[in-house]
Order: sequence, then C-alpha cells, then structure tokens
Amino acid sequence: MSEIGRVIDRVATEALAAPLAAAGFKTTGRTWRRQVGDTVQVVHVQASRHNAGADGQFVLTAGVYFPALAARLALFPPNESPGEPDCQVRTRPMPPGRKWWKVRAAGVAKPEPDAGRVLGTLFSWLDRRADRRAEGTNARATRELRQALELYALPWLERTSDLASARDDFIRRGPLWWAVAASLELGDHTAASRLYAEALEGAAPVRADGLQRWGRANGLER
Repeated sequence: MSEIGRVIDRVATEALAAPLAAAGFKTTGRTWRRQVGDTVQVVHVQASRHNAGADGQFVLTAGVYFPALAARLALFPPNESPGEPDCQVRTRPMPPGRKWWKVRAAGVAKPEPDAGRVLGTLFSWLDRRADRRAEGTNARATRELRQALELYALPWLERTSDLASARDDFIRRGPLWWAVAASLELGDHTAASRLYAEALEGAAPVRADGLQRWGRANGLER
C-alpha cells in the first residue's frame, strides 16, 4: 500500500472505527457493515483512483442493501457481504459544499527531475510547506469525517433503511422498475402495476423487451 493510502486508512480508522463499532457495525478494510432486520447498512471511505505521491483525497459513501430486492430484480445473486456499490440505495453524506477531503503524506514527495533548477527549487519549497501543514490538514479531515458520519450518514441510514423509503427514492430518482420490484416485495400489487405501466411507457425500445420479460416472470404481464 502507498504512503497516502496508509494516511487515508489512519484517518478513516480514527474518525469512524469507534462510533461505528458502538453502533454495531463491523469492518473490513475501509468498509463497515451492519445488519438491520432484513437489510445491510454500509458505510465506506472511497479513495480517489488518481491518488499518487504525497497527496490524496477521499469521500464518504453510504448505502442500504436489500437482499430480497436483489433476488426480485435478479440482476446479480444476493450478496451476503455487499459493498457500497452493491447497495440499491446510495448516497454521499458529505457536508454542504464539500466534494472530498484532501490529505497529505509528509516526507513522501520527491524532486521533479525534469523541472529545472528554478522550478525544482520552487516545487521543493511548496512540498516543504505542504509537509509542514500535513498534520493540520489530516487532523481537519479526520474531524470533518467524524462529523459527516454523525450529522449526515447515520441519520440518512436511519431514514432510508426500510423498503417503503427505498421505493420512494426509486420513484424520485429511478430506476422506476426498481420501485415496481419494491412494491411487489411490499405486497402492494396495485402500486406495482401502476409503476410498471409507467416504466414500460418510458422505456427505450431496446430495454422494453427485457422489462416485459421480467414483468411476465413477476406476474405483471399476461
């Protein structure tokens, strides 16, 4: 693992491990999971794939996974240890105006061999300056990450961890046929039929055939 990866691990652990363990979550790497009834709640720290050298950034993500809905949708087999991308309902519970957190691995930056003497001196000065600020930068990221968990992620999970709330989310943001599947799981066949008709009407021709096959398999097509 890179040094910046170790910094992100340390920030994530310091910010999230204790409160999530107290809330009943178990961790694997940068992912925490908690079983709540028939659902799995997931919290994840996602590092940028572009991280390199001394500087890196990451975001906080959260999601709710419904095994019964996964089986109904039949896109993939139900997953006993879902990651955040597997969740049917997902969010980035970030503070307003914050798109990511930046962190710094002090002492990792290396001179740019092709920069020339003047630019090389400037870059070295900038690196030393960033290194001096690294402790404060990382501490701020740790503090704000903990706040994002407590103020945004955990309350969102509490609001979204039932299938009726998930269905409302699918109706607002799509895919609409997921709202159909959720309605079937809820035993609301009237809503399922209405939403299925809306989904078919709005489906592109290339997708309509597959949706109709799924509808027949689930008793929505005669």
